[in-house]
Amino acid sequence: MMVLALIALVLFAGVAAILGLLLYFYLVQHHISVERVRVVVESMNARKSPLVVAHLSDFHCDFGIEDRMDAILTETLQALKEVRPDAICLTGDYVNCHPGPIDRLCRKFVSKLPTLCSMGVYASLGNHDSYGSREDVPSSFKSSSDYIASELENAGAVVLRNHSVEVDDGVWICGLEDVWNPPGWRGHRIAMQDIHRRSESKLRIVLSHNPDTGDHLKEYDYDLQLSGHVHGGQVCFPPFVTIRGYSTNMNVPVLGFCRPLFDWLIPRVPLVGPILGDMRRHHKYSYVVKRWEWAQGLHDISNGVTRKQLYVTKGVGTHRNMRLFCPPELSILLIGGPSEDIELASVYFFILQAILVEMMNSYRIKYLHIATLDIYSIGKMRWRADISRGFKLQ
Repeated sequence: MMVLALIALVLFAGVAAILGLLLYFYLVQHHISVERVRVVVESMNARKSPLVVAHLSDFHCDFGIEDRMDAILTETLQALKEVRPDAICLTGDYVNCHPGPIDRLCRKFVSKLPTLCSMGVYASLGNHDSYGSREDVPSSFKSSSDYIASELENAGAVVLRNHSVEVDDGVWICGLEDVWNPPGWRGHRIAMQDIHRRSESKLRIVLSHNPDTGDHLKEYDYDLQLSGHVHGGQVCFPPFVTIRGYSTNMNVPVLGFCRPLFDWLIPRVPLVGPILGDMRRHHKYSYVVKRWEWAQGLHDISNGVTRKQLYVTKGVGTHRNMRLFCPPELSILLIGGPSEDIELASVYFFILQAILVEMMNSYRIKYLHIATLDIYSIGKMRWRADISRGFKLQ
């Protein structure tokens, strides 16, 4: 009798664990998290105030998931309304494959962004934006990517395809074609040379969908690269798991951790192993990304001469409908110089934010809405700390 009771208890615990995991998958996929990151750029000391940039990527809009995407985009808009960033940057993969859903995304989301920022909306394209068939777009367009770029521009975004633009005094943004799109990628050199020679600028941002682009741009000088593509890994180890080679500030992607094992195992599969191994070595798509250690968060990718940084956001949508320890993300980048005034204000801001979050969690309040707080430093610099963000408490 005791044995039967023990078996029943184990089965119940197993079913409960599976249901809990499925519920977690559902909740994580359907709610946006707001990630705030401070980025220090030496040349930004010449600017009177830090720059607040909202970064979004990888929407992967598709037919059949309209309700889910509408819900998460509504949350994202609400958060952006509270933050009111200076600029909004989008880094590609607006659709999954078929270009049709871009119309809905632009109508319900992108068209509302220009009113939420003072310097404009800037976009680059991703690999999925070029996967659509030419038959799926109006005859006046040569490709799916051309059609998607046109729709984004009609919605008020500035689409940068191997092109740079000055968005504010001394602040430049350069957008590159995706590195997996050879015809478009060939033109990246002219755009990067333009950014490279603007050494007197206060800030040079490069929008490039794939973080691996950082390896291709070593010869050029710029300050910050914004990327997506990897969705943060989508399925990651819990935060307390640390693995050599990965930053302690990120959740390690399971696929990235397992890839060396796959690389070792696949060629050893009897009969087909050598064929599969050769295909894998020459087929970039099977790798998703080379630099899994760059799958999410802020990274120093300096070339030894000038400091360069890379920020990779976890994305808004998913390519496969599963996320674990890697929620959809709206990234808010606070870009400023390394002055002590900003550092002090930043510390005050994050301490205050942590206290407020703890208070709200104690009372199980879902959203945090508090008036905007402006912290003035003793010097000339002013740190704008907007804590009226409406962000979702985790």
